[in-house]
Amino acid sequence: MKILIVEDQPELAEHLLAYLARHDFQAEHCRTGTEALGRMEQRKYDLLLLDLGLPDLPGLQVMQKAHQVWGDLKVIVVSARTDAQGVAQVMDAGADDYLRKPLHLGELRSRIEAVARRGRKVSLAPCFQHKGFELDSRAACLRANGKALLLTPTEQQVLHLLFAHPTEVIPFATFLQQVWGDVAGESDGNVLHVYVNTLRKKARRLSKRPLIQTCRRVGYRLA
Repeated sequence: MKILIVEDQPELAEHLLAYLARHDFQAEHCRTGTEALGRMEQRKYDLLLLDLGLPDLPGLQVMQKAHQVWGDLKVIVVSARTDAQGVAQVMDAGADDYLRKPLHLGELRSRIEAVARRGRKVSLAPCFQHKGFELDSRAACLRANGKALLLTPTEQQVLHLLFAHPTEVIPFATFLQQVWGDVAGESDGNVLHVYVNTLRKKARRLSKRPLIQTCRRVGYRLA
């Protein structure tokens, strides 16, 4: 996997390069958004590890321009920002995952591997229905009341877990393991909560009926 690290802190970048090389990733580093965009015009990368706080361009702008060059580019955003609204904004802009600073290298590796797996074809049941909602994996959309909204691959996998077990409570840890590849319990569950909130907003645009119910301190289930 070819990774481009866009990070303006040299010591952190060197640390990341050394760690990723030890785990057989091909990683390169650039300090600014302008340099990153120039490199992506010359060669193809599989993953962009992107700091939001760059000295020249906003990180979200870099991500959006990168997707114009390579539409299938995977992006993991790194930021010290911790509020749910900020994470949601990043996800809505097209990021595949979000990591908070300071970085924990074991978690970073598991997230990179999980994003790589999500880029491959995943065998999902083609269609599920639940109380007026329809999850269509072939069309990558959620339907209700004659309307449809497109879903990202990660949103599909979160909903697939729920629709495949409509009467069960799916534990938070199960989502993190099966969608984000966290087998060591290192992932920040906030990313899951952000995705669920985004899916709830999409569902409300289709129907007044709630789609996802929170089971406090346990997990989520279909409402």
